Amino acid sequence: MFAIYTNCSKQLTENEETLPAVAMTFTLCAIMLLPFSQQGVTWIFEGQNLFPMLFMALAATSLAYIFYLAGLEKISSSSAVTLSLAEPLTACILGVFLIGEYFSPT
Repeated sequence: MFAIYTNCSKQLTENEETLPAVAMTFTLCAIMLLPFSQQGVTWIFEGQNLFPMLFMALAATSLAYIFYLAGLEKISSSSAVTLSLAEPLTACILGVFLIGEYFSPT
């Protein structure tokens, strides 16, 4: 699915700028996923959920995909998907060396 997303995004960025491409992609995905949400999105505004959700939406997701699509304009989609496979390995190595997580065989 990530390869399909990357190929579609590559074609989209050939016609649009990076920011509108990310906005279109996430808006379309949100609309498609909304019927599966039983409570809707009202839980975002309850208690202390708003600020973590804003951080995850802006910094952790949108900014990352803006950089990803900006890079996708410069390299092929197959190279981008292959390079993105290093993300879990990088996260594991950073977790072990920076915050002292336990590295188990599993």
